[in-house]
Amino acid sequence: MANKLVTSLVLAVAVAGAQVPFSADVQAADAKQEKKKRPTQLMGPSVGKKVQKAFELYSADDIDGALAILLDIEAKKDYDKAIVARYIAVMYTTKGDNEQKAIEYLQQAVGPDILNEKDHGEALKLLGDLQMQV
Repeated sequence: MANKLVTSLVLAVAVAGAQVPFSADVQAADAKQEKKKRPTQLMGPSVGKKVQKAFELYSADDIDGALAILLDIEAKKDYDKAIVARYIAVMYTTKGDNEQKAIEYLQQAVGPDILNEKDHGEALKLLGDLQMQV
């Protein structure tokens, strides 16, 4: 009787031990699958040209000029709207005089959840930083 009990316990421990790595593999696979693969998207040509001009002004330390160009862009595609909103927020943040506007534009940028992973992550971080300051 004691021998059967020991055998049953050893068998139970062996089965449980074999299932632990298997369940960890399943959980890891589920976590990988949950991670949203963000497709690479490009701005439309007309929006891209305007953004390029804005960044030329930004590089020449004309933040107000760059911001004016970005604010005039009337994007049609959701991605274009989101990325332009992110750039506008960065410009407001760089100027440092209108954090509330920067927060509004960052919310517009991250709301649709379509920016690439790096841009989305940076926008979320900046949004959190600004919200902590306000």
